[in-house]
Amino acid sequence: MSILYICPSMTLNTNTSFELLVEFTINKNLLFFSSSSLQYFIFSDQMAPPSFTQVIESPVAPVRWFKAIVFDSHILMPKLIPDSFESVEIVEGETIAVGTVKKLNFAKGSHYKYAKHRVDEIDAVNFYYKYTTTEGDVLDGKYESVVNETKIEAAGTGSNIKLTSHFYLKEGVQINEEGIKFGQEKTKKMFKVIEEYLIANPEA
Repeated sequence: MSILYICPSMTLNTNTSFELLVEFTINKNLLFFSSSSLQYFIFSDQMAPPSFTQVIESPVAPVRWFKAIVFDSHILMPKLIPDSFESVEIVEGETIAVGTVKKLNFAKGSHYKYAKHRVDEIDAVNFYYKYTTTEGDVLDGKYESVVNETKIEAAGTGSNIKLTSHFYLKEGVQINEEGIKFGQEKTKKMFKVIEEYLIANPEA
């Protein structure tokens, strides 16, 4: 994050206040901060990337979904969806942990050949998972990377699975919203297959 402009309504006269303002602008493009002594607009030169979210409802509990998505997906995806995934390899690291890189090899006849995912964050207490698609023809020559977040929340005895993807575009490229929607539909179908497996195999 960097500050382009600071437009005060009165003089900023303490270093402490300035540091506080900068802290509040992290990950935001525009912040309005007001107190009895000062009033500021702060602008960032780093615009947020296009982001898309979908929520999938499921009768399966969050803890089981988290295990399937985070720790078992490299096994389950080729097993349950062989027409989409030929294999998933761990190419950096020995187990699923922060820093691990997985290579997804798509099935023959698929539109894409492969993708690499780097695990960025795993929070097993709050059922939060973050990874970045860093490499592969799946980026379509349009994206520098795609940051993906999964947040699973309890909904009765089941779950609400919130999937958010942030698309970091190459210069001069526009987002293909129709392509994103198509991908979301494929994701929904994939989750349905995994859900059916989890219901049929309560020990999984």
